[in-house]
Amino acid sequence: MKLALRKSLVRGALLAGTIGAASVAAIEVGCSSNGPQEPGGAGPAAGDTGTVGMRLTLPGGQQVSTITWTLTGPGGASTVVQTGTANVQNSDTISFLIGGIAPGNGYAIALSGTSTDGSVTCGGSAQFNVAARATTDVSIALQCNVPPSEAGYAAVTGAIYGCASVGSLAASPAETTVGHSVAVTGSATGPTPGAFTYAWSASSGSFDTPNAASANFTCTTAGPATLTLTVGDGPVVEGGTCDAGLSAQSFQIQCDAVVTDGGTSG
Repeated sequence: MKLALRKSLVRGALLAGTIGAASVAAIEVGCSSNGPQEPGGAGPAAGDTGTVGMRLTLPGGQQVSTITWTLTGPGGASTVVQTGTANVQNSDTISFLIGGIAPGNGYAIALSGTSTDGSVTCGGSAQFNVAARATTDVSIALQCNVPPSEAGYAAVTGAIYGCASVGSLAASPAETTVGHSVAVTGSATGPTPGAFTYAWSASSGSFDTPNAASANFTCTTAGPATLTLTVGDGPVVEGGTCDAGLSAQSFQIQCDAVVTDGGTSG
């Protein structure tokens, strides 16, 4: 491998901000596009390997001392062909040649560097092909990341609580007369079954155990009565809510008037 460095007399255009990308122009470095020439212009140099010419533009306002590069391929393979470093301590731009590369397609080169104060990291990569006894010019834009000078943190504390849903409802019988009772039963589903709570309510009438899964409902008024079961799954943390459409369900039973010799009552 051979490595040739050349300082540039022209500083590249730079992008300000936390993240900047330095533009890189493809140029030839020290040789023609037909490959290295023998002294006196006698023709291509001997050998069947190719050469890569690199030109990198570094971000302004930051000094990167060393650029590290890794060449892999061909055919997209991760096999490392060559690795090396380029000293850029006293340069804004640098050009270098990598020689002795077997001809082939699908080579890749990755570059990385860190500023001297450790606050900026730069990296970039490119793919290219190599022809025998020819120089391939490769352009890479280095992406440089500058962390915020000051950063804050948020400590997050969460509370977990369960929500129950009504599983099933049953009434037996579904019709009775005023003053008589109907057996009602409900079930719940949720993450903590041992903490289930039950609450029965009705548009009219009363329950003997309104906070149990099973209760007896007594009709007090003739006509349909709407019964509602609301279930819970333990205490809800302050500010939390459960879906009322799932935690409560209603159904109707029929309360008939009592028939007497003088007519109906109730």
